[in-house]
Amino acid sequence: MIVVLRNPSDLFPDILWGFAYIFGVLGVMLSLSPSLAMTIIVIAPIVTALTVYFRDIAHFYGVFILAWTYFTPIFYPVDILPDFALRLMQFNPMFHYVNFMRELVIYGTFPGITENLICVAMSVLMLFAGFWVFYKKQDHFVLYI
Repeated sequence: MIVVLRNPSDLFPDILWGFAYIFGVLGVMLSLSPSLAMTIIVIAPIVTALTVYFRDIAHFYGVFILAWTYFTPIFYPVDILPDFALRLMQFNPMFHYVNFMRELVIYGTFPGITENLICVAMSVLMLFAGFWVFYKKQDHFVLYI
């Protein structure tokens, strides 16, 4: 069987270009994953250290995560926020990750170096803060268990 291609674009149909775009977006998202993973992993030592002293934190953790989700502009666009709320939102670490993903997936643009550095800096800062809290409090864990 011999297949004759009359048009070079028959070799790569539009669906393949769609897959190439999706895999390209996934590749960039995976490059952001270590930074995002550091931010998520750092929550564990902080919650662990606080749970030793305050047992109810384990029960309030779900409520805290739900509130954090609503304070992060995932379900609503950033454009509807007033200026003072947008400035406060800059201190929310997940705000930068959501904007990074939103620019990449929805708008189809690669975020600039500034947004990349902010994401990495936030994750490293939170990593050091989380381990500092854990190591500062670990000597007293035995007294409260």
